[in-house]
Amino acid sequence: MEINVQTYQNAIAEGNYEQVQKTVDPMDLKEQGLAQFMASLYESVQAATQKNQLIQATLEVTYKEPVLVSLETSVINLPMADYKKINNFLEVEEIVPVNLYLVITSQWVNVSGLRIDKMTDVASYLADFTVKNAEINDAIYEKLDFIEAEMSKPQPVAKEVPANKRKPATKRTTTKTAAAKKPAAKTTRKKAPAKKTATKKPAAKK
Repeated sequence: MEINVQTYQNAIAEGNYEQVQKTVDPMDLKEQGLAQFMASLYESVQAATQKNQLIQATLEVTYKEPVLVSLETSVINLPMADYKKINNFLEVEEIVPVNLYLVITSQWVNVSGLRIDKMTDVASYLADFTVKNAEINDAIYEKLDFIEAEMSKPQPVAKEVPANKRKPATKRTTTKTAAAKKPAAKTTRKKAPAKKTATKKPAAKK
């Protein structure tokens, strides 16, 4: 199965692809096995790809934080939801093989909350889908085991600081700059005029 890149992008943008989804409780999954719940999804994938139809088949596992397990037909290692980003890697006029990807969406699977792995190309899937389905089941079990292990780990709890120990709000201190002092004014003292001492002449003797 091959497709033109632009045709693929248009189909996703317009919703022109099959979507099937079912839900399973984690306890039922453990008791009855994954194969039983995936069987109808595999049948949908097989039927769609035999008609050269794109498909997204999803199993929602209802943990406390639900986990989405999706099989998606795509032309590159990107979820269908990110079809616009394909232009960063492929030219729109290219004709490329359609592959089948396993997409896991969960906050526990990794930091990004999403993991995508190529399972096979569609042509190989249709040639031996019984074997491929078993391989995909093994891959799903591996991811779910990892997620359950991560979920069971104790999560760090942020300790609340008591009100009386909280750091006081920083006060804004305004530093006042002292006004520059003007130099002291010079005081000019007036000197008292020097007293003239009159010299008395002795009276002329008569």
